[in-house]
Amino acid sequence: TGTATQHMAARASAEHRPTPGFASLPAQSMMQHAATATPSAGPRPVAEAWAAAHALGAGAHIAPALAGPGTAREGGGDSSTVEGFARDQRDSGSAADGRLDAGQRTLAAGLLLAALKARPLLDAAKAKLITLVRSCRAAFGTGPLAALLVRMAKMYREYRAQAAKIAAVAAVAGLFAFVNRVRSRRNTRHRAKRVAVVGAGIAGCGAAWALERAGVEVVVYEKKPKLGGNAKAYTWDVEGRKVETGLAVFAWPRELFHGYNAMVDELGIETEDHDTRFYISERQTDGSTKCVFAHGKAGWEPEPWLKSDLAKWDSLVQFVTKVNAFFQPSEVHSLYRTSFLNPCNMIPLHRACRMWGISQRFWDLVFVPIHTSTFLEVEMGTVPAAMAEVLDEIVPFSRTPNLRTWKTHAYDTVLKLVEKIPKQNLRTSCA
Repeated sequence: TGTATQHMAARASAEHRPTPGFASLPAQSMMQHAATATPSAGPRPVAEAWAAAHALGAGAHIAPALAGPGTAREGGGDSSTVEGFARDQRDSGSAADGRLDAGQRTLAAGLLLAALKARPLLDAAKAKLITLVRSCRAAFGTGPLAALLVRMAKMYREYRAQAAKIAAVAAVAGLFAFVNRVRSRRNTRHRAKRVAVVGAGIAGCGAAWALERAGVEVVVYEKKPKLGGNAKAYTWDVEGRKVETGLAVFAWPRELFHGYNAMVDELGIETEDHDTRFYISERQTDGSTKCVFAHGKAGWEPEPWLKSDLAKWDSLVQFVTKVNAFFQPSEVHSLYRTSFLNPCNMIPLHRACRMWGISQRFWDLVFVPIHTSTFLEVEMGTVPAAMAEVLDEIVPFSRTPNLRTWKTHAYDTVLKLVEKIPKQNLRTSCA
């Protein structure tokens, strides 16, 4: 990207025009520059939009920055993606200087114009949102819903000044996607014969498995001495017997992990469902331990503070579930439902818990210890409130979780995924 930027700057200097870049050109000034810098060559809106796109540097000279490193390739006799694109541009008879043809320029300019014209719609939406927030505040007072809406309005006002930049970024992103699509079509004849996969966790091994099945030679690179990422296994010595168990990853929610379910079924790995109980204890000053939370423990009752916090957590989950259903409806149960319009994406879950009156003690002693097993991470202050619904489905506090697991351990999946890849193509820090 640095080399591409230098190339763009050199070319801009040679042509006596400013270096293209959307970060330094607000949308309005781009249109003004376009209107004065480029004569109209057709319908005025299209001509102005294309002039703005030209001011942004919209042309094939941005392609080297788009190409990036991409997927690492080895062998096959072909050059890299960037070199291949440059060769295609040199070989193309329609654009000797590497620019897009007229039809492509018009479409790209249209995308830019549409994004720039969206600002009045954003202003209208802002006015309606502020009116809605004020109405809700008057109706609900200072309750949790009102506090949430007030915070949403405050955040919107903070981002109001960025509306033009957001529109420009959206336009350039669309232009980048369009140019990248054109580039990929021109490079279809340069199909890779050998592909490198960097990282051999479950995602990397899954990608290598799919590529190998498609008839592509795969080389897997892993910086650690062993494949698998978090899907680790360890052999214990138990009274003279060797017992191998999984580490870090023990089970997964079958209703949410559709892709993983399909993969283990395709690999023929035996699985089973079982109850997964969590038990949390707190060490006392005298060295003893005291149960703080337990799933299905006979005779255990939560203390009054925990009982209150669990009821408030259930209320928060119900609220988030309703908001998610409105902004991101889906008939399929999925972990990846998302919507940029969902206000629960703007509020950290930790802050939402405090808004619902849930204590910091609950967060530190119950929520974080339990969901550390979900994220393999203890810093959860930035988890969005929209995740409360999914987290309560994975490990609910009110009932014992029932999860799917391997009859052996997670590392069996890794071994199955790479079993048909030659050992010399599995390159770790030890090989």
